[in-house]
Amino acid sequence: MAGAIVTGLDGARGIPGWRWLFIVEGVLTVVCGFALYFLLPDYPLTAHFLTPAQRQLAHIRILADRHVTVTSTSRRMTSWQAFKAVVTDGKSWFFLVSYSIIILGMSISYFVPTILKSMGYTKVTAQWMTVPIWITGTVFQLGLSWTSDTLQDRRWHTVGLFCLGAFACIVSAFVKAVVAKYIMMCLLVAGLYTGLPLMLNWTSESIPFPDQKRSVAIAFVNSFGHLAIIYGSYLWPSVNEPQHLIGFATLTATCGFGAVLAIAAPYLFKLLPKEPATKAEREIWALQTIPEGEMA
Repeated sequence: MAGAIVTGLDGARGIPGWRWLFIVEGVLTVVCGFALYFLLPDYPLTAHFLTPAQRQLAHIRILADRHVTVTSTSRRMTSWQAFKAVVTDGKSWFFLVSYSIIILGMSISYFVPTILKSMGYTKVTAQWMTVPIWITGTVFQLGLSWTSDTLQDRRWHTVGLFCLGAFACIVSAFVKAVVAKYIMMCLLVAGLYTGLPLMLNWTSESIPFPDQKRSVAIAFVNSFGHLAIIYGSYLWPSVNEPQHLIGFATLTATCGFGAVLAIAAPYLFKLLPKEPATKAEREIWALQTIPEGEMA
């Protein structure tokens, strides 16, 4: 689709094809964002496509999975209280750093056509040659997301994906064979592309309660983590073609660091204070001590 837009709209209304690509992507994103705001429910209890009994059952299952009580969920945090609880929790910063590493690596996606062109492909062919790369990423994401859920594992899946990305980068930095470099780019995108949802799931599971804090934590990690795309864009200057040593060397180091962080996660979390830092969060957690004979 990107190739068709770039070539088909190139020069239309005096605008280059690459700018049309950003315009089309931006418009679709904004439209989908507003549409999904009205279509997606905030929580199972507000899912209108479920029956009242189904909503209640889904709610109870979530409470049971998180080992929390109905009483504790009756007290809600304000948006500001939830934000303060997130920024004072060390886990939030751990996941922000880890997620930023993934986004930093994904900055290569904006330069894949340029890199392919420097490898000898034409402008149009370079666009179409990105298709197998993203298909590989999709297959890895679907398959490893399934095994991650089946095995209830986030940590070692993340370690493996970071290691896959680091391996692909270090090989790409030194190999000159076009086919080998292309395969490594497929593996790099597969590793980092798959890591995106797994890292956000890990964030949700590690900061499961209170609900408002979990929601803000996911938004915090996702939003600020994407800032890495800004400085990541400077890793691929044209003067480094075709090896792009700066970009691949940086990603090798950061992916390796991400793998070390994931391995050390349980030990790092044990060093964090057990008591919540904010008063609002402590008051909600105190409700957990109220004995309840049943979940509903």
